[in-house]
Amino acid sequence: MSDSVRETAIAAIEAGLCVLPVTTDGAKKPALASWTRYQEVASTLEEVERWFAAEDATGLALVTGAVSGDLELFEFDDGALIDPFLARAAGAGIDEIVQRIRAGYREATPDGGQHWLYYLAGGGAKTTPLARRPATDRHGRPFAKPLIETKGEGGYVICTDRGHG
Repeated sequence: MSDSVRETAIAAIEAGLCVLPVTTDGAKKPALASWTRYQEVASTLEEVERWFAAEDATGLALVTGAVSGDLELFEFDDGALIDPFLARAAGAGIDEIVQRIRAGYREATPDGGQHWLYYLAGGGAKTTPLARRPATDRHGRPFAKPLIETKGEGGYVICTDRGHG
């Protein structure tokens, strides 16, 4: 385990964020049998110290929404979607706020996407898809795959060491 992951998890708790450990198998999910209670009850420093003391603890997740002070984010599955998104935001007259969010904390994802984290005053926003494309699941059933979405109340984001901004 990297001491920096543990230190980051503790710093996040101290900043008022709800932190969870993530699986080490690359599944991009919390490493808990159930994490839903943390959608309403923040993780504690004691829990975080226990979770991140393990030698195999390699990543962390932040729970979005009220439990983390109304934390929300834009999630771009592909970095190539950012310029078209910025052009649409400018066309809609919201370029200033979108650029302000982009200038805050953002990080690259392992798959070439980006997360832009921000606080939403008043909170309460749910995860909302902003752009989708047709796809099929592993059983061949069609669904709309989100390409750009917000993540708010009841969601989480896996954080990496690729942060910048």
